[in-house]
Amino acid sequence: MISKENMVKLIKVEDSIVDIAKAFSEIWGSSYNPCGMYGRLDLVNEIIRSNSHQSFQAEDDKTFETFMGILYDKEKSPEERTEILRNGV
Repeated sequence: MISKENMVKLIKVEDSIVDIAKAFSEIWGSSYNPCGMYGRLDLVNEIIRSNSHQSFQAEDDKTFETFMGILYDKEKSPEERTEILRNGV
């Protein structure tokens, strides 16, 4: 498992990726995806998930939706989301 500090950094990067993707979509339309960029940027999400608590590792829709809901909950700080993802719910 990666360190808490590095997970916080990755969550901050993921937050920025989401913000950039939204901006691109607003400017160029929702189909804008230069050279498959979004697929490669999802690798950050995969790294975060693979280093999260085992309760987020199951390959079912409910687990994935729970994980994504926590990851993208900007009402919580990156530090708070890291704690939840590392310790489970």
